[in-house]
Amino acid sequence: MFTIQRSLLTLPRILLLVVLVLFSVLSLGHASAHSCDFATDFPNLQGRDLSGCDMSGAYLAQANLTNANMSGTNLSGAVLTSAMLYRANLTNANLQGAVLDHAALQHAALQRANFQGANLVYANLAYANLSQTNLTYANLSYATPYHTAYIGTIWLSTICPDRTSSDNNGGTCKGHGF
Repeated sequence: MFTIQRSLLTLPRILLLVVLVLFSVLSLGHASAHSCDFATDFPNLQGRDLSGCDMSGAYLAQANLTNANMSGTNLSGAVLTSAMLYRANLTNANLQGAVLDHAALQHAALQRANFQGANLVYANLAYANLSQTNLTYANLSYATPYHTAYIGTIWLSTICPDRTSSDNNGGTCKGHGF
């Protein structure tokens, strides 16, 4: 009788342990999973892995994308007005025609990103890395590129921070805000 009672008491404990282990494994897997799901209307996407997502045409004005991984993401035509992109990784991202007016891009990784035709009016680019970035037809009027890296950047018909054209500045914005 003692053996039967003991096994009956042990079975619920084993089942509970199995359920807890499964729940924790599923929860951990979900927390670290890559997801392209995002909400609009001031979304908080801080620290999210959005790499490779298609967010073209997304309305992300005032979104918090601090420390987000958006490498290889398609943001063509997206509205990121006043978005927080502090320390965001936008390496190899497509931001063609995107609106980033007043965006905070301090310390952002923007290497090899495509900003062709993008608006970065009043954007804060302090300490950002724009190396090998395509800024063809981009508007950088009044942007603040303090200590910004821009080796190999493409400046074709770019409006520089001082509102001059890169075409009239020897094909660069160096000395005209950069």
